Amino acid sequence: MRYIVFLLMVCFVRRLHGQNAADQVIPGTKISMVPPDSFVLAQKFSGFQHDATGSSIMVAELPAPFKALTDAFTKEALQAKGMELLGKEQITLASTPGLIFFVRQTANNVVYLKQILVFGDSTHTTMINGIYPEKYKETLEGKIKTSLRTAHPSGSFISPEQAAPFEIDVKGTPFSFMNGISGSLYYVAEDETQTDDKQKAVIIVGSAFGEVVIGDKKQFVLDRLLKMPNGASYKPDSIQEVRIDEMDGYEITAHQENGQKEAFYQLILFDDASSYYIFVGMAMYNQAQFLVLFKKIARTFHLKK
Repeated sequence: MRYIVFLLMVCFVRRLHGQNAADQVIPGTKISMVPPDSFVLAQKFSGFQHDATGSSIMVAELPAPFKALTDAFTKEALQAKGMELLGKEQITLASTPGLIFFVRQTANNVVYLKQILVFGDSTHTTMINGIYPEKYKETLEGKIKTSLRTAHPSGSFISPEQAAPFEIDVKGTPFSFMNGISGSLYYVAEDETQTDDKQKAVIIVGSAFGEVVIGDKKQFVLDRLLKMPNGASYKPDSIQEVRIDEMDGYEITAHQENGQKEAFYQLILFDDASSYYIFVGMAMYNQAQFLVLFKKIARTFHLKK
């Protein structure tokens, strides 16, 4: 669960492609749904987006129990993350029970509304997040709610690695692809001596959800570190300017000041003035060796042609 939460927070995306159609497979997932009018398939994350209103529908499939995830959607838990729970509704999708949570959140001085559909079973859960500015509530709320209710298992599947616009090379390393969530790719190091998931070394790679104000790139990278789960506990050990795949960026190594021994590595590459790619590596054992490996793998990052 620790890395599921981290994966959902790490990455952000923006570019779109495609045309609206009746029922569409969501690349990188096993879900199909009918998008609202004028919403198009997103190119870098799993779902749809509407540029004119700054709205999106994001699909994430999580290897976690439905009950555990929905039990975490309490008023107090959401409030701690800057969100207000407005209400919830029980629904059924193809005989599968589900819940829609209605949430309000302010980001970048804009008030957003969220309809978060969650459904699944004891091992896997699908989360579909419809997000739109509150000022478009009258025109979009009903359309997004209707769209969410069309979600169903798809007869075809494009893997998250295939759907992602980027790739890394982990051949010859202990890492292998584990999962993908909303355009982010998650790799885990195979080590039979590490049976606790919380102790396993991981790599997460993704990109930005929407256009962002970057400004000073070095400061942006340092600020991005603080936005990680428990980011306030990380203290940078080094920050280096890099150039990978014809993109400039910075890499940071850090440790936690709370005394927990963990190798932490963050690379951000700037695609343009308002978007970026991010690579994060974490390891609770063999810290020095993994820091070297994180840097080596990060340098294989490249955009697909």
